[in-house]
Amino acid sequence: MGLRYSESSWVAPAHEGQDGPLLDKYCHSRHLSGVARGDDVRILWTGNLATPRRTVLGLLGQIERAGVPPEHIGAVLVELGLPVLALQEPDISITHDQQLDCLALLLQRVTGQSPALQAVETGLEVELTVFGVLGLSMMYAADLKEALRLITTYPELSWGHSRIVAAERGDALTLSFAMDDALLEGVRDPEGLRRFCTTLDLAAAVRMLALLLDSRERPREVWFRFPPPPDAREIENALQCPVRFDAPESRLTYPRGIWDRPTALANTVVCRLYEKQAAELAQRLRTDVPFAEQARRLLWVSSPPPDRKTVARLLGLAPRTLSRKLDAEGTSYGDLRQEVRYARARELLRNPHLQMAEIAERLGFSDPAAFSRAFRKWSGSPPSDWRTSELGAA
Repeated sequence: MGLRYSESSWVAPAHEGQDGPLLDKYCHSRHLSGVARGDDVRILWTGNLATPRRTVLGLLGQIERAGVPPEHIGAVLVELGLPVLALQEPDISITHDQQLDCLALLLQRVTGQSPALQAVETGLEVELTVFGVLGLSMMYAADLKEALRLITTYPELSWGHSRIVAAERGDALTLSFAMDDALLEGVRDPEGLRRFCTTLDLAAAVRMLALLLDSRERPREVWFRFPPPPDAREIENALQCPVRFDAPESRLTYPRGIWDRPTALANTVVCRLYEKQAAELAQRLRTDVPFAEQARRLLWVSSPPPDRKTVARLLGLAPRTLSRKLDAEGTSYGDLRQEVRYARARELLRNPHLQMAEIAERLGFSDPAAFSRAFRKWSGSPPSDWRTSELGAA
């Protein structure tokens, strides 16, 4: 299914040219406690699928699922400024921005369904084997949490877009999906693209959990942060569970027990064999990523953001070496940490059910008052006023 294709629209004109958190080496976050909607919440894990570079293979798959005839795919690549050679060499590196440009182009030319339904149908068609050695390592992972560690340790091989937070809420496990504002700067229809990308990642997660656990178990409930589209009932039918629109966040809810449930093919030796290959391929894609971007990513995926010494260790550098490299790129650890904290603060404040104490803790502040002082310095207004204004305008 996926994105609908209109043949005439794809023929390119002839003239178009060519603070010290508890982290392990995989950036797992420490367990946190917070309160949301009166329930105890424990953050189990955070990760980010969005990376500056990835292979073109995922982009080619999205173009094919959009129904573009094989003879027109080359024209699409040219329109995006990509080499036609990518058809013969699908491991060519592309940027996340190029992938988003392609999705924006696809969304402009679709008919027959809402983008949300198209994203759900596309995500539910995902097979783990399409991710190559990454998918194979996930298939043989010991349990669900290990599989999620793998996909966010080597996100360059996943072609995803979202930050994911796994949380324990009573007897439930929730997986929340959000896309960073910075990724959408300068793109066509940023909110439409955000909805499509987070929905695609969410639906793909539903499919991957079913494949990993060899189970037909569906989520207890699915939330979407956007209003119901005209085909909302079809989305609910596709997901086979209750769906809530206009929710505080986009998320999946499952029974808590699946977090530790063994995968159907669990085999530690085979998993590590494929993980080694995934690590080598991911490293090739990271070699031309600036140190500032690598450090920024580490600050995003951990709650609270790690200190300079921890970031340096995770990048295999001495703290002073990291400082010199960041200085050569025109920034510093302090500047990056402030940038990420401010962006994450705005995202968290958009969730009306998060208390200021939990937001402060997630961002590494000693107490809500310290967070409030920092946010006022960044934005010019207290966080409570910013939240009221933002939610009132939504």
